[in-house]
Amino acid sequence: MQNEDYKFLYKRELTNLHEEIEKYESEEKLWVVEKNIANSGGNLTQHLIGNLRTYIGLEIGKIHYVRNRPAEFNEKVFSKAQLLTEIEKLIIDFEVIFDNISTEKLNEQYPKEILDFKENQTYSFILTHLLWHLGYHAGQINYHRRLVSTPFIFHITTKNWWKNFENKDFYESPTLLEEKFIHLSTANQVEGVLERYYAGQTDLLKLHVNPEKLKAELKYELATNQEFFPHLFGKLNKSAIENVEEL
Repeated sequence: MQNEDYKFLYKRELTNLHEEIEKYESEEKLWVVEKNIANSGGNLTQHLIGNLRTYIGLEIGKIHYVRNRPAEFNEKVFSKAQLLTEIEKLIIDFEVIFDNISTEKLNEQYPKEILDFKENQTYSFILTHLLWHLGYHAGQINYHRRLVSTPFIFHITTKNWWKNFENKDFYESPTLLEEKFIHLSTANQVEGVLERYYAGQTDLLKLHVNPEKLKAELKYELATNQEFFPHLFGKLNKSAIENVEEL
């Protein structure tokens, strides 16, 4: 790729990242690391800033930067507003860097003492890798934001089974005894669950569950289709069910 290609692609990806961080509903949700999520959107963004500042801003643009990689994952170095400002600075700085980098420079060897991937690693190769790395983590940030922003999770059951719990303050699915947890779904997963397990059934109910009101432990676990589904390890207290919808 030529310098103009890198300029266009990095601006596009950084602009998308900026929009993603803006969409977080609150400062608190930006840093959520529960529900089996290893890294929050805030920490991943700090990591991207550190990466790009070190390997492009410092090495290519000669812009002073001192990196603290452990802090990127373990501390709140920036607030949401500061993260947005840092991304905006990257966009501006990278436009200057890519305007000034020559084709000859792109074909030179990137210093192995800075970043070491393979024997023949040009500046162009490293820039392409870092662009992929940016897109990969931006996808994780998008998933994290949607996960922590969804107000309800859902459970599908039949009207006949639901009647068993009419006079109780809790609900149990058949899988609680068999698998030790109740299957739930996010809003984006409900349609797929209906298609896979309830096709043709007409006596269905969709329970709208507020995860913040649950008394039993809720975990997001990887299913066979490589999606993370919410699983409730215990009885579903009815006080967490805010709507029962007929399907």
